[in-house]
Amino acid sequence: MCPVPGHGTTSWLPPFLHRYLHYVAAVVEMAVEGVSVEDKELFDLVELDGPSFETVQRWNVELTSIPVRERLLRLLPSNWLPTREDRSHAKPEQAYTWKVARALMGYFELKIAFASRILQLTRLSLMTRYCAA
Repeated sequence: MCPVPGHGTTSWLPPFLHRYLHYVAAVVEMAVEGVSVEDKELFDLVELDGPSFETVQRWNVELTSIPVRERLLRLLPSNWLPTREDRSHAKPEQAYTWKVARALMGYFELKIAFASRILQLTRLSLMTRYCAA
């Protein structure tokens, strides 16, 4: 049973069925990196049969948020922290969160192809509703 009153039962869902992880990682990667790092416009990223404008916007805001970045920064030793010098991005804070996720992948030598997967898992770890008691 979910520990939150009124939520009923919960289960461990495979990523493709999970409410927050059902998009293919490559799609999330392209969208978040395009907006956060490459300064692309949302309208340039959303295709007719792809995720909606609102979904891409939500990914960018939630996956590159300060709480996500702060959790990732706690996992990296100081000598692995990326520099914050590049202020050329329209969204420098979100671009820095992206750089931190990439640095974490390098530090732990993760065999994960997509930084967005690290961001997704970190975002979920912050949601107490989905944490084990």
